[in-house]
Amino acid sequence: MMARWRILLLAAAAGALPAAAATCSVAASSLAFGSYQSNQVQSIDSAGSLTVSCTRDALDAAAVTVSYDVDISRGGSGNFAIREMQSGANRLQYGIYRDPLRSLAWGDGSAGSTRVSSSLTMSSPLTATAVHTVYGRLFGRQNVIPGAYADSITVTLSY
Repeated sequence: MMARWRILLLAAAAGALPAAAATCSVAASSLAFGSYQSNQVQSIDSAGSLTVSCTRDALDAAAVTVSYDVDISRGGSGNFAIREMQSGANRLQYGIYRDPLRSLAWGDGSAGSTRVSSSLTMSSPLTATAVHTVYGRLFGRQNVIPGAYADSITVTLSY
């Protein structure tokens, strides 16, 4: 049985910078859990990444610093702490975290979740990027039937 995390919508940006100072985007790599055997004791951990890229206006001689937040939606379960992938009517529970210990649920800062808040400074290079690791865990001890399980996650970049 395969379990994959996939992002169907990437990037909604809201600006607070002067017009044309910088533009930013976010891109994601896959977070794939591989095969899961029903009722296996061990959880399956995986990691992926979100890359934030900002490009400053080439005509602007001054350095530009862009502060940003990266939020991840609850997915189909409506819950940050325990998300669910689906295969038809069947569910497989997993989590998305900001830390390698998998203790900080990544969300939008509400309901006990945390968000990524950071900044990029662009001076000589016109583009700067930051890579944020996404830690996932497919929980063990789930009695599920074989199938391809998936969830839709929205990543929002606000800057």
